[in-house]
Amino acid sequence: MGYKDDTSSNAGDKVNSVCRAFMDAIQELENAGDEAEATLLLPYVTCAVKQSPARFDEALGKVQMLLHRNERSKDESKSSQHRTAAMRVIKHLIMLTDVDRLYSEALGLYDLELVRAVATYSQRDPKEYVPFLDRVAQFENENWRKYTIDEHLGRHARALTHLSVLINDADNDSEVEKSRLQGMALELLKRGELYDQGLELFPFAAAKHSVSESDRAFRRQIVLLKGDFLEAAKKYEAAAYLYLLASDQEKARRAFLGANKWQMALALSARNHQGAENLRNEAYIIAQELLNKQHQQQERSIEDILVVARIYVEYCNDIDEAVALLVTHQQWAEALRLAYLHKRDDLVESDVETGVLQCCDDVLEELERKEKLYVKHWKRLSTIREQKRLFKLHGIDGSRWDHGNGDTDAASIHSGASSAADSALSNVSMSSVGSHNSAASIGNFSMQSLSAATASHFYATQALGDANKKPKTKVKHGGMPSRRERRKRMKKGSADEEAYVEQQIKELRPNAALAQEVGALLEMLIFFGHVQQAQKLQTQLAGFEQCVAVKPAPAPSSPLENGISATSVTGAKEGQDSAAYPRWRIEALQG
Repeated sequence: MGYKDDTSSNAGDKVNSVCRAFMDAIQELENAGDEAEATLLLPYVTCAVKQSPARFDEALGKVQMLLHRNERSKDESKSSQHRTAAMRVIKHLIMLTDVDRLYSEALGLYDLELVRAVATYSQRDPKEYVPFLDRVAQFENENWRKYTIDEHLGRHARALTHLSVLINDADNDSEVEKSRLQGMALELLKRGELYDQGLELFPFAAAKHSVSESDRAFRRQIVLLKGDFLEAAKKYEAAAYLYLLASDQEKARRAFLGANKWQMALALSARNHQGAENLRNEAYIIAQELLNKQHQQQERSIEDILVVARIYVEYCNDIDEAVALLVTHQQWAEALRLAYLHKRDDLVESDVETGVLQCCDDVLEELERKEKLYVKHWKRLSTIREQKRLFKLHGIDGSRWDHGNGDTDAASIHSGASSAADSALSNVSMSSVGSHNSAASIGNFSMQSLSAATASHFYATQALGDANKKPKTKVKHGGMPSRRERRKRMKKGSADEEAYVEQQIKELRPNAALAQEVGALLEMLIFFGHVQQAQKLQTQLAGFEQCVAVKPAPAPSSPLENGISATSVTGAKEGQDSAAYPRWRIEALQG
């Protein structure tokens, strides 16, 4: 595709170069006289519109030149020749280009005579263009005429330029007319998102020297519109300074909060509200907005929590709320520091110590639950992968899901055979796992069971019958239920069970966040003298880590020895041994 695009681009450049060379040569030959000019007129406009992009201005410029010569000429015969030549060019252009495009380009040159000529030969319905052209012709002011045409064509930037001239010329007119023009400019700004152009045409700095109150309000409104546009695009800091420029303190405060510039937001509040009580209430509002913002982002940003606690202390003088917030988010050390700094020993006992003990109980319960689930999933994954290993050992494709998408009876029989084989192998006593039984002894029971299961006439007819049954559950295209439906009814033997169980094992393993949380709890428990609880918590997590180290997730299709895959031990301990995993143990404790 890239090669074709390059070729097309090169071809377009060549066409433009050739057309440009022809046009330059024709312009030199036209100096020889009117006869040569008339002869070369059609080749010239053809080269103009065949470029990419088409140069309608140059092609229509020739028509304009002929029409204006017709107006100036006193010789009726020559005047008739010029008009005939102009009409011939218009007909030629209509044949070469899109009629509507040609009409719009002619209208964009602001020449109503040219537009009427093009419209006449384009076979357009006069009702489509005559009323508009008559309305434009009524304007004596050239800028009004150009503004109306550009607005009609959707050229908002050009329309705004002409409108700015009308606004500046209206300085000596009535305030009502000027306000009307300014309202039109604001609507045009919003419709075309021309805020930068608006600030260039109507600089805000000039508003300070303006005598007219409406003019100052108009320029201020442009700044506010640009600020609203930036805020909607989540460019909060840039929007905040525009709001400041327009003296909108409330919008500036909101934008500073969006940019996480809470210091500037509070500085604005302090400047605007001189009373201590007003500032205190404003600080509460800002703190709540920061918490709401964190909740909407669904992130537990500790930095934001510390900022809010700081606002509670410094601006609201509310130590209770600050300590409660820190305890809720398990920032034990900072909560302890603030409570003692402000001589609030009662908060240490009622909030911090109580919170630490409650959190310790919750974490102990969670660790115990996770360890039990981990062992359960580990056993199931070991069983699944041992069965798959035995299938490969005997050259049997025991994957139930490899042919799950087939609609043929043969695929159903194969799936049924695999299920029967799985069932046969699942009856193996797990005590044989890891033993040194011979392949023949392992194969005797499995092969006999498999043969008996798949060779019977009942099995074959039953498999065919099952294949013809319509599924009871709603399925998506391809005959497979959605992933959400499969997860809802996840059960032993299902196609996604192995991946599901493996994912559960990964999620249950101790991670850096858990270790950091336990480490902080241990420090607080020792600080408050709850050594037994600290010892119990450290022993619980250490035991969980040991369990994961001894029972790592078995590698796919790898031999098991004593229920442990030696090749996957390193991978399973990767999380605990990585640099990101913190050192959480307290050396003074055992375990």
